[in-house]
Amino acid sequence: DIFREFGTDSHGGNKENWITNMFNSIGKYPNIKGAVWLNWEAYDTRKGSFGVAARCYRLDETEGTLNAFRAGLHGEQPKEILPEKE
Repeated sequence: DIFREFGTDSHGGNKENWITNMFNSIGKYPNIKGAVWLNWEAYDTRKGSFGVAARCYRLDETEGTLNAFRAGLHGEQPKEILPEKE
């Protein structure tokens, strides 16, 4: 199986920890053969808010999110499950 779109928003939680936890958990599902990160922003279309990202799923949102993903790709992420809520 392949996840064609997956990701996480940075609002309401810790995106870096979510990425780390994803890499720690995905190995429990041997049928998953691939996954594609949804590198996207959902914009607020309400009057006065046009052009403001309401939800940011971008992997390069911060250096920390990039570092967490890089560490996971190389198997260098912390092995404990980290808190995702702030």
